[in-house]
Amino acid sequence: MIAVEMYDLKSLLILLKHGACLEIRDLLEKTVLDYASERNILEAVQLMSENCSDLNLLLNKALEDKENTVLHQFIDSDLVSLCSNNNHKKDLLSVVQNQEMNSNPEVLEDTISNGIDFDASDDLNHEAPGNNTAKQVSTLPICVAAAKGKMAALKMLLSDGIDVNIQDNCNKMTPFMFAAANGHVDVVKYLHSQGADITLVSRVGFSALTYAIKSGHLQCVKLLLKLGAAINTKLDVFIAATENQTDCLKLLSRHIDAADLDVEILSAAVRASNIKLVKFLIDKGMDVNAVNYSGESILLQSRNEQMSRLLIKKGAVVDCLSTIFTEDENDEDSDKEKTIAFLIKNGANLNEANVDGILPLIKATVKNKVNIAKVLFDGGASPDVRCPKGLTALMYAAQRDFTDMISLLLQHGASVNAETPEGRSVLMFAAMNGCEESVRLLLAHGADVHLKDKHGETALLMTTHDEVVKLLVDAGADVNIRNNEGLTPLQLSKMTRRFSLQKTLECLGARTEGIQGFSTDNGCTANLGKSGCQG
Repeated sequence: MIAVEMYDLKSLLILLKHGACLEIRDLLEKTVLDYASERNILEAVQLMSENCSDLNLLLNKALEDKENTVLHQFIDSDLVSLCSNNNHKKDLLSVVQNQEMNSNPEVLEDTISNGIDFDASDDLNHEAPGNNTAKQVSTLPICVAAAKGKMAALKMLLSDGIDVNIQDNCNKMTPFMFAAANGHVDVVKYLHSQGADITLVSRVGFSALTYAIKSGHLQCVKLLLKLGAAINTKLDVFIAATENQTDCLKLLSRHIDAADLDVEILSAAVRASNIKLVKFLIDKGMDVNAVNYSGESILLQSRNEQMSRLLIKKGAVVDCLSTIFTEDENDEDSDKEKTIAFLIKNGANLNEANVDGILPLIKATVKNKVNIAKVLFDGGASPDVRCPKGLTALMYAAQRDFTDMISLLLQHGASVNAETPEGRSVLMFAAMNGCEESVRLLLAHGADVHLKDKHGETALLMTTHDEVVKLLVDAGADVNIRNNEGLTPLQLSKMTRRFSLQKTLECLGARTEGIQGFSTDNGCTANLGKSGCQG
């Protein structure tokens, strides 16, 4: 290290001849290569390379902190294309560590001639430019070169004997696939001429053609088809539809029979709101009334009125509406409202469930879509429809504290005292979930505090929330009511060690006398009624 710092190349050579270790680090964790790089001493690097039996090890040690091999940096910095330029005199390590675009090309040639490992991969993910499927590209140098369109590097690597069909360890992608995924037409042509296998697929089953389609590289798709690439009718066409690659899909359609097209392709195009593509597929002969694998019709996968109009115009039969409520948060509610109103006008059945047994009003309630619920009511929806578990829309709104939805449902005649098959009332759902405002609203509309389920539980016995308890007792609930097991609200609160609730119940007049195992002196007056604690 001292020899390098002092620019004493003669001493450095002597030390190297006598086996000086290049991997030793000083207190600053630096090696002799670090010092040579920092000081831009090309001669020192050359001396070390000439006197080191494993150049690849030497150079990689210098880059240990970056976990990146020299050849990857050659490709990333486009050094191969500079091999004919002798004007740049920066040493190799400076170029590699600083990722500069200019360097001494003689260093590259010297590195190659000294046996760099072309099959070695680094620990980094190299990104290819542009809109590409394989954004996290391979760690194999030849795959990096293909993804980046580095023709000179590819030719150099192949001339050194690298297998043109080598697959990376991660995705099992070949250089040919990376070139196609990134739209490098000239590289695709070259690799094919060098024996690239057009039939190979990656770990996920994608061919070079699939990757080109997914990325929307139309010219690459044209070339691959011309070279004889086989179209995977289900996969390739589906990818084109889901990725909104209309031009690619039109190109593929010239080579396939419409009868071979899967219904999911049309579904994907409808969900993507690609009017142009949907029209094209239907005109090609796809059935507008087909159902997907989930049992949903094509029409009910529409996201907007314009798409719905197109499908109906093409002959789609209007049926139930439940699947119009998608999970896509990007969908505008105003678009859904217009779509639903349009479908209702064209005969959609408001009270028909989807394949899961869910009706439109239930779906709107669960998602708290008040305006959509209004549209459904305007179309004649029944307020007391139930889900397969026997819950009404009002029960769903009550347990979620959706007060605006509760008001709307009650306004349109929803039963405030509806019960499930197990006897649970709307009020119970609100009470057990601590939905204070919902409890208040339901009580104001006549909710019965005395209703019991099959276990003898009332809303008061079910709740563990102090404010809800006060509301229920003020509305006439018996603070000493017992369930089928003979337990009172106070006993249940003691069993679950809810001390605040115990005090609230005691202050509201809960009795402890005669209850085995429970006794307390709460300091309350004997008859508190609805006024609460007085002492």
